[in-house]
Amino acid sequence: MRVAVKVIIIFLILLAIAISGFGLFCSIGIISETQFSAWTYSFYDSLGTRAIVATACIFVILISLMIVLFRRKNRIEKSTKILTSRNGAIKISFKAISEMVRSLIMRNENIVSANVRTTREEEGINLLIVVHLKGENSIVDATENIEKDVDEFLNERCGVKVYEIDVLIDKVLRTKE
Repeated sequence: MRVAVKVIIIFLILLAIAISGFGLFCSIGIISETQFSAWTYSFYDSLGTRAIVATACIFVILISLMIVLFRRKNRIEKSTKILTSRNGAIKISFKAISEMVRSLIMRNENIVSANVRTTREEEGINLLIVVHLKGENSIVDATENIEKDVDEFLNERCGVKVYEIDVLIDKVLRTKE
């Protein structure tokens, strides 16, 4: 779905560039407007109209090109900065953070499985941890231990500031007796 929307947006932007380019070429006389219809001939008769059309077309072309080429604002960041030195920044990917946190959580024998999703905030990173827990354990103790262990691990060992840790107990599995 996202790919189809991106293709449609790019097609519409390229169409706007083409129409604006045609209008620009007609207004500066590269393409003869008399070839297309009588109303375009009278429309481009005045020099002031030609200047306005040329300016508007250049503006539309520039805006369209900027949208296509410089669309970075909506991109999702996939890493976070952990240290800035005089030579640059040291970053760690969210995938690496998620894998480290998952392996840390899986060391606990009361956890059956875990999935971790990492996002970035201004103040630090957010973690969503989804776990399957064995049934004979306290859910409150398990979640508090997970939050404490993950926060200490990321702050002390990785230097990553944690803003929020959400733990979701997705399943509580009963053991057969």
